[in-house]
Amino acid sequence: MPRPRVLLMAPDQEVLDAVAPALRGKFELYVARSVLHAIAIADELYWCPSVVVVDFGAMTVRAGARFVRLLNRRHAKRIPVVALQRADASARIRRAVQVDAFERLPVDPDALVGQVAALIEDAEDRPKNT
Repeated sequence: MPRPRVLLMAPDQEVLDAVAPALRGKFELYVARSVLHAIAIADELYWCPSVVVVDFGAMTVRAGARFVRLLNRRHAKRIPVVALQRADASARIRRAVQVDAFERLPVDPDALVGQVAALIEDAEDRPKNT
């Protein structure tokens, strides 16, 4: 059975180094270092990763939200999103885009893997466009 695809948008090398090995251990991981890079990877994945993890601490909320909205427009089903944040920016992020989970940086990689796995499991039963 193929492993679920996770798209990690992490411009910050420190965040990438902390979470990528743990995510790679359980999922098919695709790493984007910018919004443009994330768009190119999403296109290669036919716009259907299982979950998107976005490091909002290393980019503007607007840039990350634009990518998530584009991804969901291109795919028939809303894709779960985990937002990584440095400060308590959850209200600002929620105003910009629908997020399923928040993790405060520095993140516990094992907790992140558990969160992503739970979202993938929940998404399998989620109706289209919700």
